[in-house]
Amino acid sequence: MRYLLLLSSLFFFRINTVAQSCTFEYPLFQTVTYQASIDVLDKHLSGLLIFSKVEEDTTRCVFMNEMGITFYSMSFTKEQYFYHYVMPSLNKKGVKIALAKDMGMILMQGIFKQTISTNATSQVFKLKRKGYVRYTFENCKKINKIENYGKKNVVSIVPFYQSKSDMPDSLSVQHHAFDFSIRLKQLYDTTK
Repeated sequence: MRYLLLLSSLFFFRINTVAQSCTFEYPLFQTVTYQASIDVLDKHLSGLLIFSKVEEDTTRCVFMNEMGITFYSMSFTKEQYFYHYVMPSLNKKGVKIALAKDMGMILMQGIFKQTISTNATSQVFKLKRKGYVRYTFENCKKINKIENYGKKNVVSIVPFYQSKSDMPDSLSVQHHAFDFSIRLKQLYDTTK
């Protein structure tokens, strides 16, 4: 009888532990378009940032101006990312790494080495490059904040949700180590 009580209490503990941890997967969408504003290296770029599923496990990210000139284009899978094009003035190692890391944190793809911890309010990943990413969420539903940190807080991403979409309606990305910010506001198809 004592062993039965012990086993039942262990089983109850495991159920509560599982029920209190949340695991987020990358957002489900086909194509999402944002009005984007990027300030980097004393340059201001604005245009459209398009996230599009090209295959089941591949997401394409393209940033272009309103006239169709591409600033950068890259693809993300669960394990890695690829650059298809980066315009010459942005083709600097630090800028490319920062852009890939920022887009990878938003998409939850391509930049993670392993999951470090998961609980009821956050999920932490180790990056392939140095540092960690913490996703903070409420009630296992929406992400409230994304932080990239190491010895110091390097990048903060704050998503804002108003619709029921898996992708945020707007995002604010701020790099604290150098002057680099991204602001995104989702564009909606009003013809439907």
